[in-house]
Amino acid sequence: MKIKLLFLLILLYSFLFAEKWNDYGGHRIDSKIIIIKLNKNSAPLLGTEDALTIQSRFDFIDLLKDDGAISIKPLFSNFRNFSEKHYEFSLHQYYVVSFNYEINFDKIAQLILQFSEIELVEPSYRKKQI
Repeated sequence: MKIKLLFLLILLYSFLFAEKWNDYGGHRIDSKIIIIKLNKNSAPLLGTEDALTIQSRFDFIDLLKDDGAISIKPLFSNFRNFSEKHYEFSLHQYYVVSFNYEINFDKIAQLILQFSEIELVEPSYRKKQI
């Protein structure tokens, strides 16, 4: 019985702490996610145009897939309801890129910043407790 309980606790622990956080510039970042900002001309007007996906035809997406990217989705979940105010603040330009394994953020950022469609690459920072 004790062995089963120990096994369950170890299994539960591994699920609870499966996300890997790395130190980066004094902050904790998710090691499998980056945030990209597309330039204004490349970003679809979310709410009226379809969002980019991992199947979208851009060279930078092909490069990300070669480096293990498994999904690309808009950063903001309510993107289907975007309005002029959202566009004014460039919210339609931000996307989350998820990878199937830990990445080297600096290497990926350097690679995709070479593409004209990409304006900015940021890590996914862990929220700090106040």
